[in-house]
Amino acid sequence: MPRRLAACALAALVARGAAEESVNLFFAIDAEYYLGLALCGAVRAYSETSAASRRGRPFKFFVLHREPLEAAAICDAAEDALRPRAADWTGCATFEHRATARGACAAATRAPTKTVNAIALVEAPAALARVHRLSEAEAATNAYHCTRRAELVNLLNLAPDAVDAFLLPLGVKRALVLDADAWPERHLLRLYDFADGPEPVVALARWNAKCRSFTEGWNLGDPVVRATLGQDRASVDQRRFRASVLVVRDVEAFCRLDVPGAVAALLERQSALGDREKMWRCGVQQPPLNLALANHTALLASGRRVDPPRVVACDRSVPWRNPYFVRDDCKGTPPASGHPRNETLRRVRDALARPESAEDRLACQVCDTKYGRRPAEH
Repeated sequence: MPRRLAACALAALVARGAAEESVNLFFAIDAEYYLGLALCGAVRAYSETSAASRRGRPFKFFVLHREPLEAAAICDAAEDALRPRAADWTGCATFEHRATARGACAAATRAPTKTVNAIALVEAPAALARVHRLSEAEAATNAYHCTRRAELVNLLNLAPDAVDAFLLPLGVKRALVLDADAWPERHLLRLYDFADGPEPVVALARWNAKCRSFTEGWNLGDPVVRATLGQDRASVDQRRFRASVLVVRDVEAFCRLDVPGAVAALLERQSALGDREKMWRCGVQQPPLNLALANHTALLASGRRVDPPRVVACDRSVPWRNPYFVRDDCKGTPPASGHPRNETLRRVRDALARPESAEDRLACQVCDTKYGRRPAEH
């Protein structure tokens, strides 16, 4: 194909992926510390992109939250952090999510969403509550050889499994689902607008370093693992993805997959297996989600689609991270015990109001923004 035609074809694919009126980012948080991290990512999204690169689309941030984190705190901190950076700032809207019967997988008429949209989780979707119960029961067993983190087994951490339930009522058809500590980088929009292939989800391949040092402990003798991920370690590494960064580029199609139902079925099967027969032996949310979405996800490595044998996701030829998309180590230091909540929020506001003072930023310590250098360039 001539280069000119190839370029036109690529432009058409990107344009098709960019049909949404806004660039939507989704976070799920339940504490002001995580609010600080999420706002760090939001600030980074503005600093790493321009209105021109977004093709006029505004950012919209959808923040699922529950007590003790209140909508007023989210809106207050978000306005302080984002309004000075967002020429298209439209304010903060608040919504409530209550469990309802599963309906048609169609986006509602676009709700009056704004730049920041705080969604209070009043009652979890029944399917997500079921996943939560099963995850708690499975995590309580002694079958896992890795360090178990009980705090990860909560509704907010599992929310990506049912992200359609929170976004479709607001008319959102495409979204980037991020962990609170995700760190958008300058080619974020290439990931958001990726349009190659029919899969409703785009994910990032595991880093080479992670492939060497960490594994979910997949049981390659299990028929479900073998049929879904592959029959050997090299094959499985081509299907493993990072659940911390997911582009749900068709939320309606994601809904039709009934991901929480698939995850729950896998957890029920996992709980019925003996300790030596478990499908995976490390992890809470990621392994069942990886199995449920493996056949519905376009996997990217180093900016290219994973397509064995041309691109090997977990090979030394692939950089240790997916460059210029999203980092997932925007960590901060939790406030010392005894700090009142309003003091934490004040620190978040003050830190994000001074992006030039990297040493004072609660959520963005890893990047020396004072000198404009990224961690990988240090």
